[in-house]
Formats: sequence, C-alpha cells, structure tokens
Amino acid sequence: MRKMFNLRKSLIALAFCLIGGGAFSAYADIIKGQINGSDGAPVIGATVVLKSDRSIGTTSDMEGQFSINLDDPQNAVLVFSYLGFQTQEVSVGSKKALNVTLQESGIDLDDMVVIGYGTVKRRDLTGALSSISPKEITIAPTNNVMEALQGRISGLDITQSSGQIGAGTSVSLRGARSIYGNNSPLIVIDGVIQPTNTLVNELQVNTADHSVEITANDQLEQINPADIESIDILKDAASTAIYGSAGSNGVILITTKKGKDGATRVNFDSYYSAKGTPMFRHGMQGEEWLEYYKEAYRNKNGAELIDVATLFGGNQYYLDAYKNGQWIDWVDASLENSRNAGSQKYNLSISSGNAASQVYSSISYTRDNGLMPMESADKFVFRLNADQKIFDWAKAGFISNTSFNINNTANPVYENASQRLPLGQVYDEFGKINLFYIGTDAGNGQISPLADWRENQYANNQKSLYLNPTAYLELTPIKGLSFKTQASGAVSSVYRGRYFGSQCQTQSPHYAGYVTPYAEIYTQNQWSYGWDNILTFNKTFNKHHNLTATALTSWNFVSLTDNYTGSKGQELDSWLYYKIGAGSSFYTDGNYKQTQQMSYAGRVSYSYKGKYLASASLRYDGVSWLSQGRKWDYFPSVALAWRISDEGFMEDIDWMDNLKLRASYGITGNSGGMSAYATTSIFYKYPANISVDGPNSPLAGGIAQYSGTFGNGGIGWEKSNSINVGLDFGLFNGVLDGSIEYYDTRTNDLLYARQLPVTTGQTGWGWTLSSWVNSGKSMNQGLEVTLNSHNIRRQDFTWTTGLTFAWQKDKLVELPGGDFKDNERGWFFEGESINSVYGYKYVGIWQESEAEEAAKYGCEPGAVKIETVPTITTDAEGNEVSDNGVHAYGESDKQVLGTTTPKFMAGMNNSFTYKNWDLSVYMMGRFGHLVEYSFYSGTADITGNQPSGIDFYTADNTDAYYYAPGLNNNPGAEACNFLRGDFVKIKNITLGYTLPRELTKKAKIERARIYGTAYNPAVWTAAYQLNKVDPESSSSRYPLYRQYVIGLNLTF
Repeated sequence: MRKMFNLRKSLIALAFCLIGGGAFSAYADIIKGQINGSDGAPVIGATVVLKSDRSIGTTSDMEGQFSINLDDPQNAVLVFSYLGFQTQEVSVGSKKALNVTLQESGIDLDDMVVIGYGTVKRRDLTGALSSISPKEITIAPTNNVMEALQGRISGLDITQSSGQIGAGTSVSLRGARSIYGNNSPLIVIDGVIQPTNTLVNELQVNTADHSVEITANDQLEQINPADIESIDILKDAASTAIYGSAGSNGVILITTKKGKDGATRVNFDSYYSAKGTPMFRHGMQGEEWLEYYKEAYRNKNGAELIDVATLFGGNQYYLDAYKNGQWIDWVDASLENSRNAGSQKYNLSISSGNAASQVYSSISYTRDNGLMPMESADKFVFRLNADQKIFDWAKAGFISNTSFNINNTANPVYENASQRLPLGQVYDEFGKINLFYIGTDAGNGQISPLADWRENQYANNQKSLYLNPTAYLELTPIKGLSFKTQASGAVSSVYRGRYFGSQCQTQSPHYAGYVTPYAEIYTQNQWSYGWDNILTFNKTFNKHHNLTATALTSWNFVSLTDNYTGSKGQELDSWLYYKIGAGSSFYTDGNYKQTQQMSYAGRVSYSYKGKYLASASLRYDGVSWLSQGRKWDYFPSVALAWRISDEGFMEDIDWMDNLKLRASYGITGNSGGMSAYATTSIFYKYPANISVDGPNSPLAGGIAQYSGTFGNGGIGWEKSNSINVGLDFGLFNGVLDGSIEYYDTRTNDLLYARQLPVTTGQTGWGWTLSSWVNSGKSMNQGLEVTLNSHNIRRQDFTWTTGLTFAWQKDKLVELPGGDFKDNERGWFFEGESINSVYGYKYVGIWQESEAEEAAKYGCEPGAVKIETVPTITTDAEGNEVSDNGVHAYGESDKQVLGTTTPKFMAGMNNSFTYKNWDLSVYMMGRFGHLVEYSFYSGTADITGNQPSGIDFYTADNTDAYYYAPGLNNNPGAEACNFLRGDFVKIKNITLGYTLPRELTKKAKIERARIYGTAYNPAVWTAAYQLNKVDPESSSSRYPLYRQYVIGLNLTF
C-alpha cells in the first residue's frame, strides 16, 4: 500500500514537472524581426535557426518577417541564411525585435546555372560560363538586354554604334572567326533557339533611285529586360558543342521569370528619360568660317583674298547673308526638337502560385521620342509564363512573348547639316522651314538640310508584330529520369512604308529643287517552328559517383516571304505611300526562302566526390542550305575539371574557399552566312531585243537570261577546333572570387565568295559573279579575367567591385586564293585580322621647307605625308631596281593599318549601399583598335563647311594633324581618317533610395525605390581629334547622346 502511495506521489510530481515545463515553454520569449537584402528588398524564405540548437528555427514570410520562440534570449545567437547571401549571426540579448540585412555573397557554388538543354550546380561546371543576375540587368533601366551586358562579361564585345531609335547593338564573343558568317552568339530564350537573320538574309531591291535593305526583327529587342530571371553565357566549345553548328560563336542563354509558390506579388516599374545633346562636332561659323575659307582661297589660288565678295563668286544672296550676319549653326537647328526628346516606360508584372500551379505575367509599354521631328517609337510587350503540375510525375507549361512595335524614323541630318554653308535663314516669317535657306532656287541657292521635315516630304514608318509561343510537357516516370518535349514557334511580320516628296532633300542632296516623288511599301513575314525532345538521366552511385546523361533531338524550320512595291511620279505629296498606285512608273520584287535543320545530340557528365569532373558531348547536325553530301556533320567535345580546394592537402589553407582547374576541347561548325540557296546556280529572265540572223539583221523581241548566282556543289561546314583552359577561385571567405580563361580557336574551311575569272564566261548583268568556296583558315586567341571583390561588408554600408578584362587576337592564317577584296566588306589579307583597316599610313604634314621633296610625291606643302612602299621594276638588263618609295602616291602604297577589333576590353562596376541608399558606377573601355572619322574634307567650296575646332595646317600652325584647306595636290588626304579608337567612358551612374518600410507599409506597399540614372556622362579618348565625339559611334550619321533618367520601382 505504501509502495502504491509512493508511486502515486511520483506520478503527481512528474505531472507537475511536465506541466511546469509546458508552462515555461508557453511563456518563452517571442523574438520577431525583419530580414532585408542590401537593396532594402525583403528576403522571402530566409532560414533562421538557433545556433546552439538548430532544431529550433523558422523561415521568413512573404514580407521578410519572422518570429521565433526562445527560452533564453539573453544568451541566444540566431543564424540567418539564404541562397546567394552571406550567412550572418546575430546575438539577441535584450532585444525583442531584430532588423537584419543580409549581404550578397560572392559566387555561390550551389547556385544552379543554365547550360545547353539542362541545368547544373555551378560547382559542377566543366566549361567556361559567365552569368548575370537580375539585379545587374535592371540596376540601370534599358530597353535592350545587350546594353545591360556591355562590359560586364569578359570577352563579350557589345557596341552601340548609333543613337538612332531602334538602331540596336553589335555583339561578338571572343572575336570574329568567319569572313562572311554571322559572328554573333546564338540566342536561346527559355530553351528555344531563336532564328537568326543569317539564315533568312535580306531582300535587296535596287532601282535607279533607291536601294532597300531590311532585315528581320532583332529577337533581343522584343524582350522586356524586367522579365529576365538570369542570363548565362557559354563561351568554350565544351559548353557550346551541344548546339553544334549554331553555337560556334558562343551561346547566350536567357531564362525569363516564372511564377513562385506563395502569395501574389505585384511589381510596377516606371521611368522617364530626357535626352541630352548628341556627341557631335558643330560646323564652323562667323570668324572661324571666314578664316578657314581665306586660307583655302590662298592655297588654291596662290593669292590673298582681298574682297570677301570674291569668295562668294558674285552670288548676291550669299554676300547679303554674310553682311547681315545671318549665321546658322545647323547642328543646333537640327536639335531644336530635342527638348521634346525622351522616353518613358511602364511595366506591370504579377507573380503567383501554389504547389501545383505557378503563373507569371507582365505587360509593358515604351514610348521613345527621338531628337528629330517625326522620329518616335512605341512598343508593347506582353508575356505569360505558366507552369502546371498535372501529377507528381508530370507537369506542363506554356510560355508566350508578344511584341508590337511602331517605329517612325527620320533621316539623320547631323552629318549633312554640319557640312552645309552656315549662312541664310532656317525659317520663314511664319516659322516654317525654308525650302531654300539661301537663294530662291537650285541655281542661286541651297536646299535646306532640314527640308525632309517639311510637311509630307519624308516618311519612313514601320509596324512589326512578333509572336513567340512555346509549350512543353515534362515527365518524371522514375526518380532520376525525366523526359521533356517542347514545341515552339515564332512569327515576325513587318510592314514598312517610305515616301520621298517633291521637295525632299534626301532625293537629291544639296542641289535639289522639285524632283520626282517616290513611294514604296515593303512587307516581310517570317515563320519559324521548332520541336525538341530531351531525355535526362541522373543518379548518384555509392554516395560518391554522380552520373548525368542527356539525349536529344531538335528540328527547326524557318521560312521567309517578302514583297516590295515602289512607284514614281504621284501627283500629291499628301498621299505619301498610301496611294502607291497613283504613280506613273513602278518597281516590284518579291522573295521566298526556306531552311530546315535537324539535329541529334548527347551529353554525359560524371563527378567523383564533387572533386573530379568530366563531361563529353556529341552533336550530329544536318542543314538544308549546304551542298548535297555535305549537309551533315559531327561536332564533339570533351571537358575535365579538378576541384583542388576539396583535396585533403588544402584543408589547412583556410583562406582558399574555392579553387578549380578546367580544360576543354571541342569542335563547332558554321555555315558561313550563306543564304538558303547559295549553293545553287540561279538565272534570271528579262525581255530583250535579239538579233536572230547575225549582227546586221533586224532586232526581234525575245527573252534573254543572265546569271544571278553561280553555285558550287561541294560546299560544306566551316569547322572551329577550340581549346580552353580555365581557373576558378574564391578567396578570404567570399571577399574575392573570379576566373581566368585562356582560349585558342582554329577555324578551317572558311566559307566566302570568290570572284570568278572573266574567262569562265560567268558574268551577271554588268558585273563579275562570285561563287562560294570552302578555303582558308583563321585563328582566335585570347585571355579573359573576371574579378568580384566585396571590399566592405558592414550592416549599414557595403562596397563591391566587379572587374572584367579581355585580350583577344584574330588572324586569317591562310587564304589559298590570295588576298582579295569584297565590294561590300573591303579587303581581306592573309596573316591579318578579319576586320583589317587598309589605306595610306599617316606620317605627318609636308612643311614649307620640304616643298621640293614633296613635289617628288605629287604633293605640296600642307598636304598629307604618308609612308610609301618601294616599287620594284626591272631594267633593260633584267635587274630589279627599287625606287626606295620615292614616287607619286598610288594604290600600291596602301597597307594594313590595324583593325577595327579591339585588342583589349575592360569593364568596372562599383556598387555601394548605405542604409537605404544604393549607388552604382559602371565604366568600360576598348583599346588597340582604329576608328574612322572622315568629316573633314579640306575643300575650298564655300557651299560646304568643316567641323568647328578642327586642327588644320597653316603657316602659324605647322604641328597640325589635318592638312591645309584648298590644296590642289593632296593625294594622301584619306590617311587622316583613321584614328586610334581607344577610349574609356562612364557608361552609366545610378543612384537609388529605398523608402523605409514604416512608410510603405501604411500604403500596403512592400517595397518602394526611386532612382536616377545618367547614361554616357563622360568619355575620355586617346585621339584628341575625337574630342566632343563618342568613339563608339564616331563614324555614325546619328551619334550617341547623353541621357538622364528618373524612375520608380514598387512591389505590392
């Protein structure tokens, strides 16, 4: 009995203990807090655990908030972590609420990156790959994705050569290796290869008055940068060979945003930008203009100008304008509309989802007003990304991007205007543009360079629609095995109308009066379809061996139709191009092209303990546009990697976070820029009068034919053999990380068109035909360095720096047929760069004391002195005799001066955060190349003009770079046009402020940020001749300009 009582007491005591413990837990302290990133945005799903007992923890909600129960908060240390951010420990102490700011980490080795037809952890990469985060894409607002990448990826050369609306960018990765081929990287968006203009080429229509060249829409122009989740760039052949022939120039993989599991998230972005003055030299006027033409008169006539009236050749209109001081700055006049120039953008996106369904949708509108009247662009972009889980082993998705564009383009006038007589009156008494700004007709005056802006005198309007739907089904029947089938399509439709009115100065520049109007309409429709099937197997054996195998098939079809109609002589300018049938004569043309490609590919990747990595791939490609018997070929690759930092002998080196050595070899192909039917001979028929019975017989009507192209039945692939060696590293607990890459690519069987000898009898209508050949070799070498440094990492202040550097060299190693000239692309030389510059080599200016010597070269003092090439002749006895280069300048003195491809490229981005403020300063530079600047003509013709401030030779300025004006003997003048193109520019500066949460929560706003950005605020050039000019667009008729932006980001 007593034992029972004792047992009962023990049970009651135990119950009290349990109750007491429960009561103690019930009254434990609740610690709440807010977790934000360095940019002030809440971090959703961050992990919060107690350091001493990691079983106690929680995660942050959709607003970045968390709460956790702690028994002993005074001594508690909480650990905060999230993918892509540095882990942070915080002592709780007496605080009841915590505000934690997580700093972005360096490269996270567990991040998933996109590779060809799959994803992989960054730590398991064996090839050369660079990535850009969404923050880097959108930190500065832009309408073109490539502008956001400029200078941020080592080896990726992106230039914006024109400031005109819709001008786009030029992109190359690791230099040029093909003479005629498209040297731009392949674009893959959400796993779908985008059709390239290389396959479809362009319609070219030539009439007596006009030449029309229109290419298909740029795929990247159709994407809203705010919709992009990540961009991964594949560089080496081991990474790109899985794309076979399409990946020879590198691959840019773009992944767009998807819906996420959780509460609905709404983002609204808007900005307005104002455009500044273009970086372009103004023309001379006033005293500078007069002094120039006095000097030109003296040099041309050998006498001083006594009376200004003599300069104007008796033209009273010119003289009166001069006497009345009616000077015109034509560049300023052409920019009077610039106060209305600017752009605005509005973007709205919604993301929502649950465990089974996720949806992301967005709509954006952009309005861009150009610097010139009539110049504007409207763009609407719609996106829908939807994913649906059907069963545990099956899911489906749909992706759609739709873009509608309206572009109204004005004819650039800056070049023309800056070279016009700066005397007269731009506007009449009613404020309208004078047709003749000086004089009354073409005989005694000049038509205004702004005449195109008069009512109904010029129109260039284009509407385009771009649709890109994709649907997929993914099955996972067993663990580790997945199958994905994906069907995609792309439709591009373009309508363009142009009109040149009866008083349009573009019709017949400078001296036009009333000319014959010309109207034209062009339409283009392009369809492309693709079907990919991807089988992936992944399994880990015995914990240490991981194997991933991928097999796929891919089919792509592209077709293009375009039509052109032009007419001359319609009666009313007000009809523009809308009544094209009212003309008196007509021109028509049309085209149809179709291409197909079929591919089979496989890849195997193996990893042992994550330290020893290997991968191999093989692709078998067939295309329709190469010759029979050579349409198909194999493209293999292999890569190895060794994670040295995981070895046992590295354990004591605690400052080394990551060290991986990589090496790869692969073969990729290129179809060399050939059009759909380039291997086929094509003949054209035309009506003609034919002599039937000989040269003396009467002519009879008939049909004749001429050759359009001369085919070659043996055309195959260009093949590039590439070696890449890379080193990835991370140091000092995430303070510094980066990579170093060396590559060597040798391309064989270059495709290019060689002119056929006249003796073949193959000639076109007045021209010599060319035929495609596989001949020649090229070489590309380079070194790339990427560094990311977290200089300061504090709770309230951070400073990070990103650096990129690239050295590159390309060379045409072999041209079996010898050096040759292409009418459109210029000269190609064995042993020189593909983008060689060929011309006279500038040495200086002939001085007065060198008059006798200058005459030997056909020059006079003040003319350009060039480096001549000795001419070898044979005397009567058969001996070679050299003139030591002493002869009149001629074509034989031209030589390779350099290349337009930069040898060195660099970029630097500094990002700062201080509490709620953020600042980004991005700089870039290009070095070791030449640019063309040819706006100085040195003419004595007063109807023209010269750039203001030009440094030309006079008796008082003998050290000048440019030659004296008005010379009669200056055969080497063009040598002045090629200048060192080295420059460093601040591409953009962005300053932002994120409003405190205490303010935004009252308005139900999760995050609000305002920012301002300045584009192209400063540039430094190596050539002083390019002062006031942006070297990136030095040869453009439409220069780049500064731009100032203010914007707002809201998240609900």
